[in-house]
Amino acid sequence: MDATGDGFRVVSEVGETVAMSRLLDAWDGVVGTVEDGYWLGIDEYRHDIAVRGVIERRLAESDVPAWCLERLAEIDRRFRRLLLPEPARAGVPWWEAHVRTS
Repeated sequence: MDATGDGFRVVSEVGETVAMSRLLDAWDGVVGTVEDGYWLGIDEYRHDIAVRGVIERRLAESDVPAWCLERLAEIDRRFRRLLLPEPARAGVPWWEAHVRTS
């Protein structure tokens, strides 16, 4: 078991060890902020949603516990509800391709 107690850790882009639970917490926080009405600009928005890309890379690189996948699916469902159904950009992941509804 690791120091976070979740038993699963990943390495962030800058080489520090980050618990997957913290990445999910960060993504959950971004989605919550968008649900509440994101008021910052597009650059900040793109920066904030970048955590979802970090999570996606970790999913591709290692085995992830089922509870992480379940929590991610729930957060993603909430975020998808906030997006227009048609992508505005091609060739990027879904969380970057769709425009927020408000």
